[in-house]
Amino acid sequence: MAGRMRTSKASILARKREEDAIRLRLEGLTLEEIAKRLGYSNRSSVLVAIIRARSRLCPIPQIEELRNREVASTYEIEREAWEQWFRSMENKKSETVKESAVDTGQNGDALKVETQKKTEGQCGNPAYLEKILMAQARRARLLGIDKPLKIDWEHKGRVIGAQRIKMMEVALKEMKRRMAEENGHRGG
Repeated sequence: MAGRMRTSKASILARKREEDAIRLRLEGLTLEEIAKRLGYSNRSSVLVAIIRARSRLCPIPQIEELRNREVASTYEIEREAWEQWFRSMENKKSETVKESAVDTGQNGDALKVETQKKTEGQCGNPAYLEKILMAQARRARLLGIDKPLKIDWEHKGRVIGAQRIKMMEVALKEMKRRMAEENGHRGG
């Protein structure tokens, strides 16, 4: 059975559904939408089906097109995350207006208005850095440039690989470079 192609009705239907998943993804549907439309249990099942079909059908132009779209979307996600990161570091400005009645004597009450302005420095939301790392990691997997992870150590029950650590170091270095560049533009 190892070398023979499976042609049972169930396997033929499964292959058709996998191909439909690729087609719908190329049409721009989300993984969640595809799952609902084709009866997959969740978005991960759709992703597995697309990967399975890709390995079986490669090379076909639609797979390459899908990969290119996915790579492009990782660049867009990364770009947006960098913008959000820099916005999260901008000073937070707020204004409070306080109105109170003041007795002026003969003419009746007058309105006294006090305005208080406040500026708080922000240090950035690290969740955006995680989005950046995730987009970069996804792109590296799509392009096939990742090496297998070597397990270096475990931290709080989570295994951390050398490549993941290197990616974080590179992202932080890039963040510092961009911050310095941006501060140079602000100060100059």
